[in-house]
Amino acid sequence: MQANAKFRREEPETRMRQIYEAAERIIARDGYSQLSAQTVAGEVGITRPLVYHYFASMNEIAEGVIERRVNRSIEDLGKIYRVPQSSSIRESLEKGVRALEIISQNGEIFGEPTMKKYAQRSSSESERVANEQTATHSPKGDEVAGEKRLSKKRSDNLERQDGNAELLLRYVSQVSDVVAPRLQEIMVRDIQAQHRLRIHHLDATFRIAMTGIVLGQITGRLVSRTQCEEILAQILHVENYMSTW
Repeated sequence: MQANAKFRREEPETRMRQIYEAAERIIARDGYSQLSAQTVAGEVGITRPLVYHYFASMNEIAEGVIERRVNRSIEDLGKIYRVPQSSSIRESLEKGVRALEIISQNGEIFGEPTMKKYAQRSSSESERVANEQTATHSPKGDEVAGEKRLSKKRSDNLERQDGNAELLLRYVSQVSDVVAPRLQEIMVRDIQAQHRLRIHHLDATFRIAMTGIVLGQITGRLVSRTQCEEILAQILHVENYMSTW
């Protein structure tokens, strides 16, 4: 009760931040399907009613987590493209690649790291059951029971992955709508400060390319830095200026 009283004395912004941070840890560690008032309360060290005092649902918390990650990406863009301006087109493109990497890192809690972890756990569990059956020469019935246990575990893992996949798509959608236009604006301004280029409206193309790169990086289908540079150069129509890099 003393811990709860201490938590209640904190400012609302601090309380909400603690809940968001707890939700991020749960999503990254256990999956979105395990996010509940009980797990959040346990992670923070508060009561369930206090969680609902600030948030109407787990979906509202999840939306807040996504928003925090998107806002962090926008803040990171400002740090990457902080003055002085780039001295060359290549430097500007390299900053763009770095921005895409950071945006992907901010979304990793929704993606591949969690899925890889569950795949590893499932594989380890399969090996453990197989070793037990081999060591004890288990009859066929025990083997079937073991497979059923593994099947249920894998099903539970897939549920968690599906929940994270839903959050990943929502994060990528926000990246496309909010972060991509900002990155495009910054990159165009940075490049035009070096060369008087006519860069036409690229909104749709830039957003599609950026979304594809970020989604691929989060889910483990990595795109090399060189490939990212080439893609950015093409959609910004500066590939013909490679000789000036």
